[in-house]
Amino acid sequence: MRKLFVVLCVVLLSAVNLYAEDNAVSAEVSNSSLITKVDDTYLLGDKTMTKAEYLDFIKTNCAEAWESYQKGNKLWKAGWGLLGSGIGVFVAGTSVYCVGAYDFFHQNKTRTPYNQTMMANGVIVMCVGSALMTGSIPCLVVGGIKRNNSHEVYNEVITRSTTAVTFGLQPSSNGLAMVMQF
Repeated sequence: MRKLFVVLCVVLLSAVNLYAEDNAVSAEVSNSSLITKVDDTYLLGDKTMTKAEYLDFIKTNCAEAWESYQKGNKLWKAGWGLLGSGIGVFVAGTSVYCVGAYDFFHQNKTRTPYNQTMMANGVIVMCVGSALMTGSIPCLVVGGIKRNNSHEVYNEVITRSTTAVTFGLQPSSNGLAMVMQF
């Protein structure tokens, strides 16, 4: 009876392992559904997609890739906002500094602390504008990378192997044991 049980277990385990190998082969065949990007054109197997079609595709088919694109897009837009506001603040600070410097150096009779304060305020505002422009650089870079590489997130999700359950026999202290690996 014990030998019959062992033979039955071996037959069942080999059938389960063959089924798992067949599924692994079918997963390799589905790798033709990966997306590649060439310039602004996306290729899904043999099908070409525009950016709008690609965005619709990942919006409906892969939440992770869509989320990565959305985060990158928000960061990229924030970077452009920081750059624009930084340029505006820097120009305003430069204007304030120039007006204060002109008054201070060209009106010898009226050198007042007001002119010096205007120059100092201009320098402070220029520093704030410079900080905003500098802060925009990582936002633009990281946001652009996340936006433009969301197809790689899609490919990773598609090729992520599902954990296959395999069964086997392993020696134990009591003889043979049936092992499930996942």
